[in-house]
Amino acid sequence: MNIDLIQLFLEVVESGSFKKVAEHHLLSQRAVSKKIGTLEMALGVALFKRQANRITLTQAGHFFYTASQTMTNQFSEALREIQTLSRDTQEVLSIGYFSIFESQL
Repeated sequence: MNIDLIQLFLEVVESGSFKKVAEHHLLSQRAVSKKIGTLEMALGVALFKRQANRITLTQAGHFFYTASQTMTNQFSEALREIQTLSRDTQEVLSIGYFSIFESQL
């Protein structure tokens, strides 16, 4: 399972529509639905009740929505922290050369 599927799930829940998310990502509605299906298969539960022109969260979907918000927030914070550490800890290695014979060159 990857973070992109979880973020896609969050977008579907927040927009209330596979179609809106599909348009936003320049995908087909079917592609978004398949990605959510992949996530559901990985989790082993249905996250949405799919009805004609309407989706609602299952009980597992509600729980996963809350957990997903926490996970993505922590993931984003970890990325920011790693990038900050990377900038702060870059060290420069300087190599010098000295020889008493250098003056003759």
